Amino acid sequence: MKGFGDKKKSKKKILNEFQIKQYHNQIMLRAFKYHSEGNISEAKKSYQYLIKEGFKDIRVFNNYGMILLNSGDLRQARIFISKVIELNPKDEVAYSNLGGILKELGELKDAELLIRKAIELNPKNSTAYSNLGGILQDLGELKEAEICTRKAIELNPYFATAYLNLGIIFKKSDKLTEAEIYTRKAIELNPKISEAHSNLGGILRDLGKLKEAEICTRKAIELNPNSATAYLNLGIIFTKSDKLTEAEIYTRKAIELNPKISEAHSNLGGILRDLGKLKEAEIYTRKAIELNPNFANAYLNLGRILYDLGKLKESELILLKAIELNPDLAAAYYSLSNIGELNNQKKWIDYLFTEDLLERQDDINKIDIYFARANILERKSNYIQSANMLRKANNLNRKLYGSNYIKIKNLMKNYYQIWQGIKANKELPENQLTSIFIVGLPRSGKTITESILACNKSVLQCGEDKALSIAVNKYLNPKENHNNQDLYQIYIANITKEISGKSFICSTIPNNFIYTGLIATQIPNSKIIFCFRNPLDNIKEMYSAHFGEKFTFTTSIVESAKFLLSINELMEEYKKIFSSKIFFLNYDELILNPEQELKSLLSWLGWEYEQKYLHPKLDPTTYMRSDKQNSLLNKKHQNIWKHYKELLKPAIEVFKESSKYKHFIS
Repeated sequence: MKGFGDKKKSKKKILNEFQIKQYHNQIMLRAFKYHSEGNISEAKKSYQYLIKEGFKDIRVFNNYGMILLNSGDLRQARIFISKVIELNPKDEVAYSNLGGILKELGELKDAELLIRKAIELNPKNSTAYSNLGGILQDLGELKEAEICTRKAIELNPYFATAYLNLGIIFKKSDKLTEAEIYTRKAIELNPKISEAHSNLGGILRDLGKLKEAEICTRKAIELNPNSATAYLNLGIIFTKSDKLTEAEIYTRKAIELNPKISEAHSNLGGILRDLGKLKEAEIYTRKAIELNPNFANAYLNLGRILYDLGKLKESELILLKAIELNPDLAAAYYSLSNIGELNNQKKWIDYLFTEDLLERQDDINKIDIYFARANILERKSNYIQSANMLRKANNLNRKLYGSNYIKIKNLMKNYYQIWQGIKANKELPENQLTSIFIVGLPRSGKTITESILACNKSVLQCGEDKALSIAVNKYLNPKENHNNQDLYQIYIANITKEISGKSFICSTIPNNFIYTGLIATQIPNSKIIFCFRNPLDNIKEMYSAHFGEKFTFTTSIVESAKFLLSINELMEEYKKIFSSKIFFLNYDELILNPEQELKSLLSWLGWEYEQKYLHPKLDPTTYMRSDKQNSLLNKKHQNIWKHYKELLKPAIEVFKESSKYKHFIS
């Protein structure tokens, strides 16, 4: 009887195990059904129950792992996809999936090994080759990445993602034409890949096709409104288009969608810096570094911001950190070369002058290196070699960006005619804010003049605020000026800083001089201060400045000399017409006889002279050439041109033809 009872109990246990297995199979099939129908929530619950009950089936682990992967839970996904490989060491798909997870986790070498194992198990797996190409690309092995991605395309000529990846590889290799071709092919094969449209926008942006780049990036956002990368790219496009307000909006949107993109925080910091919001710029750039402590470009941006804030020593330390992280970061060397005296900096200066550093740069970055070398050489009084570096920098800049000499000359003529065809605005009340426009060539003393005026607490210091150019474009375009506003109203509306509590608005954009006629006739209580200096000093200083795509006429000594004559002639003509509206400020006299020149300027503005105007808070670009901060410039950069006579010979020849300027070259 005892034996019979044991047999009966054993049979009952087997029956229960069989029933449990059947029950688990039913739950698994139900989970598969939920999964296939897109009911992920219920599928997930079912998979979790089975795993908790100890149910071991490759499909359950794989499917649950993929749900976790798609939800962004990479670390948990890794655990369950690893279980699949444990249960079936020949599951090539699992190796490929696990490799993708490790790639996202930044474990690139381990990811590479897993993807190579997937390829070993199935040499015809085009997806695995494409994924391996992506990993090798992230490891910086672009040539091998290209080979693997081309193999993926060979195995599957209709593989849109592989074409997309090949486009990314070519973009990283600075082969933008090829990058555009393959990215367009990806879009042709699958027009709904948001990332492809976004990447094409980035490529077109780098090719200078900004309008087309914007269209592509907006298409990416249309396909995926939650694409932080697309918003980030759109912000970069607007930054390059000099539309900083829009750039700020879209970069903030990228951060809202994904607060962990360090590049977005760094870019926003750069935009805010350009908008003059330095404190906020510092906060966002420090956040970028917090998110990615190895982000060399974020350190570069922070170094520039600290420089603008006048924190030169801290700026230097941060910039040195940038080149520690990326010894080939050309822009960091240029920024360092602008900082004061040289103290314990021999190591980076030595590397700056090596051919090894130069050979690692593309043409755009070589410009930074040449200008940096010129700055160091001038500080060491090696003017001949400094001039040689300036020639190299400016010739390369001109090769890349051309010259805007003819364009600006035409604008001067056009706007001179435009203001004459518009009636003077006499309707606005006289209690409007006084708008002061400080104009003149770059490096003619505009910034220091604004700093002096800002000693008056009623002055809003706007720097290079683009409000006037935006206002003029809207004012003259009926389609833009919907409410038929006057120029003053549009101008005030586009000032980026807080105006309340101020009586004077001051800006220093050099090109504002082309709008002189419109300013004088359409903006009430407007004042124009035209800054000028020794023309040869001015031309040399412009030639030494790194303007990039701006003021490209300065890359030619001859064009700078001719332009200087043209702007002086134009402003003298305007002075005859609007004598009470325009003040000619002599920068050299401001340095030699500051009190006399300031009394004349302040009297013209209707202000009382006070000693405080002799001690302005100077911009770093100004006081880096001073003996000390918060004092007017010293005289060491007056007549600097005499050290560069050979370089300036073409300008000297131009001035020989003008009796008015002959005394400058004697």
